[in-house]
Amino acid sequence: MLSFRGRLIKFLLQNRHLLQLRLKKEIVDWSKYEAILGFRQQVEAGAGKFGKLPENIKISPVNINKLYAEWISSVASENNRVILYFHGGGYVSGSCKAHRAITAKFVKGSGIGALLFEYRLAPEEPYPAALEDALAAYRWLLDEALIL
Repeated sequence: MLSFRGRLIKFLLQNRHLLQLRLKKEIVDWSKYEAILGFRQQVEAGAGKFGKLPENIKISPVNINKLYAEWISSVASENNRVILYFHGGGYVSGSCKAHRAITAKFVKGSGIGALLFEYRLAPEEPYPAALEDALAAYRWLLDEALIL
């Protein structure tokens, strides 16, 4: 069962149209490409709402066979473990920018560095593009001997 705080967050997410002073929920036709582009813009705009990066977090860009990724670490990060972070977005949205702050909080809390990567998004890049990118990131970690 959700806590009171969890129920409140769920309520706010389900009724965010009321916070924007709109009485009706906007019905989105997800079959239209413009809806996906608008959703991506909302995700990117909301990225700043996760707060600032924690102190002592280092972001290092990584190129994995043309796949953009970021190595997120802290001064206290262990070198013998790693988090491979798959951001959400249903394979149609999401980016390192949108998930950097939350991943950095995981790094700070766990003391383990994380690899955050941007997979190709549908519908421009249909299945199995995102899956191939996820495998490429995992194999890169194996090749770099960061996962045993």
